[in-house]
Amino acid sequence: MQPSHAIKPAKRRVPLLPGPLYLMKLTVAAESVTMLRQIVSRVCGDDLQFMRIEHCAQTRQTHVCLCIAQRAAEPMLDAVALNLPDAHFGTIREPKLRYLVRSLRDDDR
Repeated sequence: MQPSHAIKPAKRRVPLLPGPLYLMKLTVAAESVTMLRQIVSRVCGDDLQFMRIEHCAQTRQTHVCLCIAQRAAEPMLDAVALNLPDAHFGTIREPKLRYLVRSLRDDDR
């Protein structure tokens, strides 16, 4: 006797974006990267979509690109300015779609 209902495969959950996002660019000293990562993960939590870190060998500086929810932007800026006074804030804007697609694709791996 066969079951009366077929077993359906589980639906793939698509991660939801936490509302409006900001793409923020920062420059910090190379020795401050660990502290910056701790600050961002503590303040933003799940509002952090991705963080890209790029080291510049000539200047001993590190360029950081953050994609965070709009609601976490102000607390994160305050925390970084308070704890890392040598940080330089660059542009803050809404991200282009290609950044979000790449971020979601990386989460699937």
